Amino acid sequence: MNIKKVLIIVIIELAITGCSHRGLFDFNAISGSYYHDAVQNYYESEHYELKYHDANYYDSYFGPYGVIGFHNQFAGPMEFYKKGNLSGEEIVALWHVTLENGQREFYYVRSLPNQGVVADNRYFWSDWSYYAYLSFGPMYLGQEGLSELQKPDARHIRTAPSGYKYYSWGKRNTLYYRVLKKKLRPKSTPLNWIEVPGIKISQQQYDALSARCNKPWWRVRCFMDEKFIGVTPEQLTYIKARHHPDDEDRLSGKVEKPKPSPPNPWL
Repeated sequence: MNIKKVLIIVIIELAITGCSHRGLFDFNAISGSYYHDAVQNYYESEHYELKYHDANYYDSYFGPYGVIGFHNQFAGPMEFYKKGNLSGEEIVALWHVTLENGQREFYYVRSLPNQGVVADNRYFWSDWSYYAYLSFGPMYLGQEGLSELQKPDARHIRTAPSGYKYYSWGKRNTLYYRVLKKKLRPKSTPLNWIEVPGIKISQQQYDALSARCNKPWWRVRCFMDEKFIGVTPEQLTYIKARHHPDDEDRLSGKVEKPKPSPPNPWL
């Protein structure tokens, strides 16, 4: 085999392994959480007040990707722990909302064992970037962003001087997402949002779960189990329905700590 053929094979292998290690994955929460009774904050890309999270914290594990965020601005770390495509990967999310009456609500979401992330496969020779659009609870949408199915349940928020109307839509305890291969404006684009129903938890449970989700076990042990602190009958039903076959191994240490994939030198 001559040197040219060897180089071609090496380059192809690097491209395949590199792209399977790491894909471009942009979180876009422009349509993200809008609770009508939450404290008011300024939405950075608009010039009017929105009722929004009051310096609250999102913690989401979306397949091999982790994302931490405040308000509408997602900040790292985003570390990639698995090769290959996103489809079928587990979803875990926890967040809290500060209400106008000073109380806080805490939510937890986990996907069913046979209903992970819905996403098209990506390939290194084509458009293999993923763009994930997330909303933690009810979302904030312009009138053009509502589908016909959403309109009956949408809550009118305000009408701009131009007559353009804004709405909120969605359940308080549900994570909404879409994974696409293109960028768009989810606030003004009708989407067939995928729902992952969640459950309300206590602050004590939220703090314990948040601690469990920290490194180095954040993708392995980041879920509530039947022995979790202060589990109610309703929570127990939710937890049992979302039990994964390897949960016991993940909690006992039989599953190794995840190691970040090395950066792709070709990106």
